[in-house]
Amino acid sequence: SDLCDEVSSEYSYCQGEDSLKESIKIYFYLSNTQDSSTSVTVNEGGLFFDLNISNRLPENFYELSSLDAGDERAFMQIKNGASITQMGDDLLEGRVMSYVSSVEQVANSYVGSGASSLKIILKSELLDEGEVAVNELVNNTTYNLSLAKINKYYFSSLLSNSRLATPEDVDVFINKSSCFILSAGFGRDHYVVRYFRGVRDNILMKTDLGESIVSFYYSIAPGYVKIIKKSTALSSIIVGLSYFAYFVFNNILIIVFGIALLIPVLFYRGKFYGRAQ
Repeated sequence: SDLCDEVSSEYSYCQGEDSLKESIKIYFYLSNTQDSSTSVTVNEGGLFFDLNISNRLPENFYELSSLDAGDERAFMQIKNGASITQMGDDLLEGRVMSYVSSVEQVANSYVGSGASSLKIILKSELLDEGEVAVNELVNNTTYNLSLAKINKYYFSSLLSNSRLATPEDVDVFINKSSCFILSAGFGRDHYVVRYFRGVRDNILMKTDLGESIVSFYYSIAPGYVKIIKKSTALSSIIVGLSYFAYFVFNNILIIVFGIALLIPVLFYRGKFYGRAQ
């Protein structure tokens, strides 16, 4: 109230604005006399307070589409971050939160509501969509993770929906998944690994030929796990080829249809150029 008596003509919050954003620097210092001027004449021995004041609450929230467990890590696949309002240049950081409850939550609470801060993501590293890695977790411990944006007024967006993940030693995961080469390449329970595990269980294992292919794979694959784990380049190649195969498998009809349309065009062009020569 005293500050507003001095600066009421300058700052909107002193004028009763319903929607305001202000940043003020205030300098406090000791003086033997009562200074009534707003101009600072002393520049030593005091403290500057940088005040960021607002009553504009953020709207919208991240969507956590999946959460994959790794070795002492978890990987959050997020989207919808660009829709969160009252951020822009006011964005301060992102925060990964962990619920005490083991029940997955919907996006309906603010930071501090039943969840504790697990990791702060700097503004320069915070994505609106993509993958966020949460490191330094404890293996064999189940985490119920969520994510929010924080602005410089320390207002948070609503927490995203939460998902459960249990980090575990990569060797345990590889042996449990029995998808040795892909698991060693990704080093975690990735959706591409789960997809090809489903292809193995639901397609290959339903036929004699498929069972033979899987048996041959099991006879040679475990021997390559240590080599893949020690080679970053080899792991990257496996991950890249896996993504390519995943794309082909999921778009096989479109690819076949495209080739079917392309063949007549190439045939016609071949005949045309043959006649021209």
